[in-house]
Amino acid sequence: MQVAMEDELLSLTHSLLLDDVRVTVLVSQVQFEPYLSPSQDETLATLAGVDEELRSLLRHIVLPGTHISPAAAHLASLLRGCGYSINLVERQLRLYGSSYGARGYIAGRWPQALVALQQYKLLLREVLRLFNPNR
Repeated sequence: MQVAMEDELLSLTHSLLLDDVRVTVLVSQVQFEPYLSPSQDETLATLAGVDEELRSLLRHIVLPGTHISPAAAHLASLLRGCGYSINLVERQLRLYGSSYGARGYIAGRWPQALVALQQYKLLLREVLRLFNPNR
């Protein structure tokens, strides 16, 4: 059971890292309007923070002797939620970048998408503190 759960967590984390990189590239390519808040820089900082937390989690999962089975199901759910949030940001960015008419629509929803992603970043950080209290 431990190996299967570790494999699932590795797969989820790896997939999220790839999604995060893809969205980071997309954020860099889309021209943000000055009125869009959070700004392009704030969005990139949030994505960099998510990347950092995911990399820390990945290192922790592959560390020999790590016992994560009691929290693994919760952690997998957290990673899936983070993935949904990253995908929402990506969809909104693609719509924002492809349609000038959609920019106003996205601008009204953009803060919630970034807040959700920031929440997942903080949750990942807290979970990692459970595994490593010195962090």
